[in-house]
Amino acid sequence: PVSMDPRLSDLIEGICREMGARYRRMPSGAGHDAMFMAGAVPSALIFVPCRGGVSHSPGEQVDWDRVRPGYEALLRTARALVAGR
Repeated sequence: PVSMDPRLSDLIEGICREMGARYRRMPSGAGHDAMFMAGAVPSALIFVPCRGGVSHSPGEQVDWDRVRPGYEALLRTARALVAGR
């Protein structure tokens, strides 16, 4: 496991609050690309809820209405970073 960048995580959390999106800061034990990138660049993850909480499984399903807030948070985070926020 590797820790995500606290500044970037705080930025994402603040953007979720600004959006009025429900969020939860949580650890992930999964082997994401971010665990390799975190040593080179600030890294954080944005998860969207899977139907029934099933993830990393062939049975994983995500409702598109739950993808939208995650996509919007990612887009706003990228814009904030480009703007030097």
